[in-house]
Amino acid sequence: MLRCTAAGRQIQAMADGFDQGGDNPMLVLVSGILLLGGIGAFIVWGLTHAYPLT
Repeated sequence: MLRCTAAGRQIQAMADGFDQGGDNPMLVLVSGILLLGGIGAFIVWGLTHAYPLT
């Protein structure tokens, strides 16, 4: 059984914060797509400018 101490209450408060659902899944999905798309665009840009034709 857990003892009611200040540390025990703090740990319980942290655990309750994790149970609130976190971030919106759609926002995480859209953010991930934008982030990966930006990284991909940067790689493509870098490869096209790595060896200039002139």
